[in-house]
Amino acid sequence: MVGLEKPEFVYTSSGFLRVKGAIATVGMMEYLTNDGELYYQYVPPSTLFDQKHLDSIAGLPVTLFHPEEDVTPKNYKTYGVGFVGDRVIAVIDKGLVEVVFTICDQ
Repeated sequence: MVGLEKPEFVYTSSGFLRVKGAIATVGMMEYLTNDGELYYQYVPPSTLFDQKHLDSIAGLPVTLFHPEEDVTPKNYKTYGVGFVGDRVIAVIDKGLVEVVFTICDQ
């Protein structure tokens, strides 16, 4: 989660955690690997707000860290803890992308 906006947390009637918050921002992004190593990647507005990029976010798996490999149906049980909902919001004036995601794993 990007620390620019305070996320909203709600538990569903089934006990899942639903979170609304910013997941990406324009500028330098900090990532943590499974080994605890930090790495940085610059994200320009042209990439963050590209419609194909925004469309690709809906339904993605949610992980605790950025795995060193893509999350697929084959390895979801290893990395996945939830999923991103269908609504992806580009908040251009704040330079960020907001989503609602659900955490399914305790």
